Amino acid sequence: DWRSTVETAYERGVRLHIELPPGAVLTGLARKVFQQGTALAFQAARLDSLVALSREEGRRSP
Repeated sequence: DWRSTVETAYERGVRLHIELPPGAVLTGLARKVFQQGTALAFQAARLDSLVALSREEGRRSP
């Protein structure tokens, strides 16, 4: 199921969850798993904005 997949990703070191439009329901659920990471809903329409956001989050992570 979705939650166990997200939990496995977190256990393997994933610390950034990005939900693509539309909506942000999964982001709220992912925040419960990603307690030491970042879960966010991406609302912009441009791919370059997503790439920039991902790089910014990568610089924040240890």
